[in-house]
Amino acid sequence: TTDHGYDVSSEIISLGIEKDFDDCMYKSKEVFDLIQPRMPEQAQYVVNFAYKYPYFMRLNLREATHLIELRTVPQGHPDYRKVGQTMFKAIKKVHPNLSQIIKFVDLKQYELERLESEKRIEEKRKKL
Repeated sequence: TTDHGYDVSSEIISLGIEKDFDDCMYKSKEVFDLIQPRMPEQAQYVVNFAYKYPYFMRLNLREATHLIELRTVPQGHPDYRKVGQTMFKAIKKVHPNLSQIIKFVDLKQYELERLESEKRIEEKRKKL
């Protein structure tokens, strides 16, 4: 659904293509609204991934640890990183002792998250 709006990333804004992005998002919503009344299941496939959607997860500590450690790595998507960091802080607030199991959470903020990873890949290519 397109009911919850969408986010515009800072990269889109800095590139100066925010209007093009907004136009694309509007078209996605327009097509969704056209298809949804008669074919609700099929309509979901035209919704752009930038649209927000609510969801509910039920996890045990092992599953939460895996998700948090996987999604808070420096090269992770900023939105996933933020969710993982928020989850960790919520667990730590309620269960400070159990939160110590989550050892590889990264709570730092990064600009150009993948830059260092891409630099290492380029160095490896040069050595070949």
